Amino acid sequence: MKKTIQLITAFALMSAAQSHASLALYDFASGSFDSVDTDTDTTAGALSVGSGLTPFTNDAANSFDGGPSLGGSLANFGFSTNGSLATAISNNDYISFSLDAGANTVDFTQLTFQLRANGGGANSANEYAVFSDIGGFTLGSDIASGAHSGAADFELQTLDLTSLTNVTGETEFRIYLFGANGGGANSATIYDNIDLQGTVTVVPEPTSTALLGLGACALFLRRRRA
Repeated sequence: MKKTIQLITAFALMSAAQSHASLALYDFASGSFDSVDTDTDTTAGALSVGSGLTPFTNDAANSFDGGPSLGGSLANFGFSTNGSLATAISNNDYISFSLDAGANTVDFTQLTFQLRANGGGANSANEYAVFSDIGGFTLGSDIASGAHSGAADFELQTLDLTSLTNVTGETEFRIYLFGANGGGANSATIYDNIDLQGTVTVVPEPTSTALLGLGACALFLRRRRA
């Protein structure tokens, strides 16, 4: 009987398999805004920008990894110049992407991206705040925030998303850009390799669950007859 219970438990664990992955990954290769992730248990939507920004892709010379990247100068990218997150929210200065887990469950772990913000707060939108539609897109409901140092090089930004657990269905994330106090020739704000990561608990199809249940029952009956 003990071995039978152990087998049934093993079947149950198999029916809720977990996978750790990059769930949405945007590297802007060839100027595309589609995700290049390989996770098969969730669906990442194409990246877009709010009405306050222009979906401009930089050339290889201004990217992190030799290919196109998202963003550019104030004239090309269109971010606000008064340094306020409240104004960025009001003006829709955000990058948006979504993840659909369907019936599966996601525990988000982190969001990473490469950011270049020439000139710091003097010219570029070197600050950012991350929101999701779980908590809303109003001031004070951000999940995480940070800033680039203002140096000319790309800097890796790593944000903790572990507060978002047991998420099902579709979730939208937004990165609001702010911090620019002016503008000018050296005002580039560039994003690359935006990577949303998490753990997916896969809910099996009903037919798979039924087959597992039948198998467990058969093992139980076989043990009783023995």
